[in-house]
Amino acid sequence: MSLKSIFIKDDGSPKLEKPAKTQVPPVYSVPPIQVSQQTASNLAGVADDKFVTILWQAISDNNIPGQDYFEFKQAIDQMANIPIDEKTKFITTFAVFSGQGCKKEALISSIDTYVNIIKKEQANFASEMESQLSEKVRGKQGQIEEAKKKVEELNKQIMEANNFIVTASQEAQQEELKIQMTNANFNQSAERVLTALTGDKNKINMYLQ
Repeated sequence: MSLKSIFIKDDGSPKLEKPAKTQVPPVYSVPPIQVSQQTASNLAGVADDKFVTILWQAISDNNIPGQDYFEFKQAIDQMANIPIDEKTKFITTFAVFSGQGCKKEALISSIDTYVNIIKKEQANFASEMESQLSEKVRGKQGQIEEAKKKVEELNKQIMEANNFIVTASQEAQQEELKIQMTNANFNQSAERVLTALTGDKNKINMYLQ
């Protein structure tokens, strides 16, 4: 599953309640959408397991041939239920890997490579977010401006045009909130993976002398 497909699907983002249908007066200004404190705080983002899974899959798809950090991490994870401390797990696993020719330098170097892969995924996702903003937000904002001109030019259609302005504006702002939330969730997910990578790098440096 790609990051783009995750974005396009309904991601369960909080939905703003649609206001009751009322007669719209012939006013050209667009009323601002009401954003609850909870919705606004959610825009800070949370690490999303589906994003985390996709990001680790990106590392798996770009796994460097031979034994490196990826295989080392898998071996550590397989010891999750063994009642020994983390340091012992790292040292024990490295003892096996070093016996097969894997060097500490190879683990560190491969982590750096995988960090760059995640950062590239972040850059690609940011580009996709910009594309979605252009399509779903700025496009509607342009339509709103055209509708405003039509209201001024065609008095007979003023109520219809004003209704379109209000609806399109709310849709644009709703889409913008969803996009910002999705982007924030992705970045938090990427940070979780980067933190894990950096943490393991530090542990390798600390534990494996």
